[in-house]
Amino acid sequence: MRFFEYFFRANEDGFVLKLYGPVHLTMVTIFILGCILIAKKFNGHEKSSKNQTFMKTLALILLVDQIILYSWQVGSGYFRLDMSLPLYHCRLAAWALIIGVLFDISSIKTIGLFWGTMGSLISMVMPELYAFSFPHYTNIQYFIVHLSMGWMALYMLIVEKMPVSKKQCSTVLLATNFFNVFLVAVNLGLRLVYPKVNYGYMLDFPGSLAGLLSPVAHIIFMFAAFNLGVLILYSLFRLAQKSGDKERYA
Repeated sequence: MRFFEYFFRANEDGFVLKLYGPVHLTMVTIFILGCILIAKKFNGHEKSSKNQTFMKTLALILLVDQIILYSWQVGSGYFRLDMSLPLYHCRLAAWALIIGVLFDISSIKTIGLFWGTMGSLISMVMPELYAFSFPHYTNIQYFIVHLSMGWMALYMLIVEKMPVSKKQCSTVLLATNFFNVFLVAVNLGLRLVYPKVNYGYMLDFPGSLAGLLSPVAHIIFMFAAFNLGVLILYSLFRLAQKSGDKERYA
């Protein structure tokens, strides 16, 4: 009982994960090995029930995680309007993948593909965990979420051969920019009460990079970075699909 109380405690202790330390490198290795396994084990059998079960299992893992995460936040009193709302791109990407996969909605899956890939890669390269020392639920769920999102995006791209057209890219760009405008407005509004609110990091960089740019310059930078990121991913997705098509019909 005491273990569970400690495991789901609400008082942060200032923990910061050491970048490229043993834990971080282990998680990166697991992520890469998972990507290799997906490419070798599932590719070429996109219609198999085994593959569909794999995706739905990951979607259900994400769903259970979100239920546990918000139940813990609300139940423990940790929930706060300035940091707990699902207003980060990764948090919405998780829900896009959950809904898109479980209900087979292609437009939502496309958002999940772009945002999930972007969020997974950035979070694995520069992880920013909740400030709880191990063991704590958030230590584990952070990597579960970002590993799962990356693997699901890879699956959709190389196994499902999910088409990524210019029109879909334009839709993702439009959705991303609308969401970012919404985030800036929400952040500015909440800052009247919560001075440090920074959903989506739209008003400032996290950690040691905070204050690097002026507020206006940072907002412009973030809009440019997200748009460039979507365009780069689109180009990479198209290259991967063209390469896959050549191998398929070789």
